[in-house]
Amino acid sequence: MYSIILVFIKRLFMSLAALLLLATLLFIAGNLWVVASTARYIDSHLEECRPNNLAIVFGTSHWTRSGLRNPHFYARMRTSARLIEEQRVSHLLLSGDNRTQAYNEPRAMWRELYRRGVPASQMTMDFAGFSTYDTLVRSRDVFQLNEALLVTQSWHLPRAIFIARALGMEVTGCVAEEERVAGEWRLIVREWVARVATLGDLYIWGREPYFLGPPEPIELHRADDKPGADTYEDSRSEHGQLERSQSERSQPERSQPERSQPERSQPERSQPERSQPKNSSERADATADLIRRYYPPIIGGR
Repeated sequence: MYSIILVFIKRLFMSLAALLLLATLLFIAGNLWVVASTARYIDSHLEECRPNNLAIVFGTSHWTRSGLRNPHFYARMRTSARLIEEQRVSHLLLSGDNRTQAYNEPRAMWRELYRRGVPASQMTMDFAGFSTYDTLVRSRDVFQLNEALLVTQSWHLPRAIFIARALGMEVTGCVAEEERVAGEWRLIVREWVARVATLGDLYIWGREPYFLGPPEPIELHRADDKPGADTYEDSRSEHGQLERSQSERSQPERSQPERSQPERSQPERSQPERSQPKNSSERADATADLIRRYYPPIIGGR
């Protein structure tokens, strides 16, 4: 009896060791696949970044958990502003998390880029970019993009490019200007795990984005074109007008009893037109309100 138990324990440990070895090999192979298949699409210096009509800028918090300025956020903003300044791209899609009113990545990016001289007409905000996967699916299906330049850190670009190309998009990557910071190894390790999870998202369980929404094709404008809101305050004001107009349209019409009245000739009066969403900033704000209303915050990584 004792020998039988020993044999069982030995076989159990051997099976666990085999599974651990297999998982390790799959983990390494998955990372190598993602990195190797995307390396030729990544440009490490801004001067080498391939021009495109539009760049997708991935959101992140502009503060760290310790209350310091997030160097990764400002690296992405510096690189994005230079891409516009050097006319390597003509428009920026700022995609990030805005699941609660207290946390708004796209607005933070918008303000910082506007402060750096990027015109409002050359920026579009996506408030439902809850993850890298969500950002890219919405870029294709909501904003109708088939090609783009991706702007983020070097350790993030392989996964972002891999997802985009698996979705059928023609993309290249531009590494955000960066310097090594303390604790970055945690992000890199987390990225290794995320790459393997991405393979499952794409090829096994068929992940869907949290919030998709109707198509909103991006209208590209030159720097001297200024449609819509030119400042953050203007965009908030127009968003308030949009909400009021939507509220008016949502009111049911009341049926009135017919009364026989003598016909009188009345002068024709010009009816004021109801305000309609004027630009992508207003539509994005309306989308953000829907997200905050129906999709509660999710705790965890992206």
